[in-house]
Amino acid sequence: MEAAVEWLLSSDEPGIRLLAKRDLLDEANPEEESLVLDGPSVRALLDGQRADGGFGVHPYGKWQGAHWRLVSLVELGVPVGEPRCIAAGKTVLDWLTGAGHRRGIRAVNVLCVAVPRRREMPSPCAPASALPTTRASGCSRSP
Repeated sequence: MEAAVEWLLSSDEPGIRLLAKRDLLDEANPEEESLVLDGPSVRALLDGQRADGGFGVHPYGKWQGAHWRLVSLVELGVPVGEPRCIAAGKTVLDWLTGAGHRRGIRAVNVLCVAVPRRREMPSPCAPASALPTTRASGCSRSP
């Protein structure tokens, strides 16, 4: 296992070094925490972001949309509250809570249930306090 850890620690991606130090070596506050945003993969994932927080494609567009980029950014250790991630997360949440997406949600015994079409989940990049609360159309009461 030492060789694998050494290989991770030699990565040019600060997020990978951060995760190796924090999760495998139990280091508290590794210096890489402050370097994550400068990593080549993180820079590439944020490249091309538009003023509205999106990336010019549908938020769930495979590998190019904000959802998939956020999944990778979170896995690389981007700090909570990073403004570009929050902006990207808002585009995902706007899509998930928008009328077009909500058409696939129906009320069953006053409980709102999403009709699964594919696996969808908002990115955890934004703090919980920034997540909007909405009620799907057809839900008139809390469960």
